[in-house]
Amino acid sequence: MQTIVLKPLQHRNSECIGLYFDKTTVLQGVARSLINCKWSKTNKCWYIPCDQDSYNNLRCAASGIATLETHRIKEYLSGKKQMNRSKQDLSGKDKTPTEILQPVALQKNRNRVTQKMSTQPHENNQHVIPALIRALQLKAYSESTIRTYSNEIAQYLSALKGHDADNMSPERIKDYL
Repeated sequence: MQTIVLKPLQHRNSECIGLYFDKTTVLQGVARSLINCKWSKTNKCWYIPCDQDSYNNLRCAASGIATLETHRIKEYLSGKKQMNRSKQDLSGKDKTPTEILQPVALQKNRNRVTQKMSTQPHENNQHVIPALIRALQLKAYSESTIRTYSNEIAQYLSALKGHDADNMSPERIKDYL
């Protein structure tokens, strides 16, 4: 019997379960038969939302065809549950799971995007780069595009020095370019 390995995956700003298996037509058919199952070109795997219904649908579709290796996703979910409890006990308010414990794929990508720029913008413009990164991630831009745009904006902000980037006219921006 074949095996499908389930791993935690952060994809397009949502928690998912990555499905990793040998590419056989039988297992590809199982993945395609699921309603919420999609292919991630970035992560090179099939994925489903991280919820009980999606997992149950996968379990039913794979029964008799493949075994599900679930220890990684169980570790992730139990760790998330424990961290939620401890953070809730300490602060008295609920933190989002992605602030506490993140899947490996997100940690790698986020480190690449938000790495320290060689030049830090003035304190007036500290909000610009994180807002740009959030907007580009919501538009599903690739990590390399986000990194390139962030670096270019960082250089622009360093050239502005203490001037407020929000108040720059189109003419001033054209002068810079």
